[in-house]
Amino acid sequence: VQPASFARIANGIMRRWPSMRHRHRYVVASIDDPRLKPQSEVLLVCLHGCGVLSDKVIEMALEVGAPLALIPCCHTTKHWSRWEER
Repeated sequence: VQPASFARIANGIMRRWPSMRHRHRYVVASIDDPRLKPQSEVLLVCLHGCGVLSDKVIEMALEVGAPLALIPCCHTTKHWSRWEER
């Protein structure tokens, strides 16, 4: 389900950059879904990237050299096999 703010944000982007009208999408999926591998020209946006989601999105962007806009939260509250809970 899209948050209420999605349409407002998407419409603002489309007004500023009309060429983006057919080049964006809202995706709800597991971060581990292999279909989510972005291309290097894709801007990844992660809003409220809780816990290790921030780490996984950073790694996804680094793997393909994609630009990333990341707004994390509660970054150190979750456990992931590569990081210890802090």
